[in-house]
Amino acid sequence: AGLRPGDRAVLVFADLSRHIEALWACILGGIRPVTVAVPHAAGDAVAAKLSGTHAHLGAPPVLTDADTRDHLTRILPQARILVAAPAADTPDGVPHPATPEDVAFIQLSSGSTGVPKCIQVTHGGVIAHVFGQVAAWGHGPDDVSMNWLPFDHVVPMLTCHLKDTVLGRQQIQAPTAAVLDRPLLCLLYCAKARGCVVVTVQRNMGDGALCNCSN
Repeated sequence: AGLRPGDRAVLVFADLSRHIEALWACILGGIRPVTVAVPHAAGDAVAAKLSGTHAHLGAPPVLTDADTRDHLTRILPQARILVAAPAADTPDGVPHPATPEDVAFIQLSSGSTGVPKCIQVTHGGVIAHVFGQVAAWGHGPDDVSMNWLPFDHVVPMLTCHLKDTVLGRQQIQAPTAAVLDRPLLCLLYCAKARGCVVVTVQRNMGDGALCNCSN
């Protein structure tokens, strides 16, 4: 893709596994990813957010999965859209030596007061957040967490996925659509974990909690 440390990339994935792979390819390569949800159609609010973010960041490449590429091409025809997929013949790279001041990822604000803002979250900020959570809640590597919210929200990205990775604890990433369709899947995932499960329940601006269960 020709991306270098310090470059930006927009991540738009329907496939959660591919999204996580691309996220870590960016972080380990020193590339600054920002996640945007997949728009349902051209002209909707998410499409406007994607177009605005892409323009604001200087038209960086958009990384996506194979099944979503054609859909994004119709919504964002001027963008350079790349399918991010692991290649068997690609040698392992050397991780970029990040400093605490380097940007780990870019988080979009909710946009409730207007155009969403791009918030640069540093590696040092991630670590400070993680150990602040540890101090407040006592989370540790023996816990198991579960998240069902999409990764364009800060809670699943920072408070769940990155925190769990730093702490080295098991995490369950459930597809958002599946849980919205069958809310009791939360309980099923909790039961299968056989341990302390933390379930994220926050949603945008008072939409309410879907479910709240811990074991």
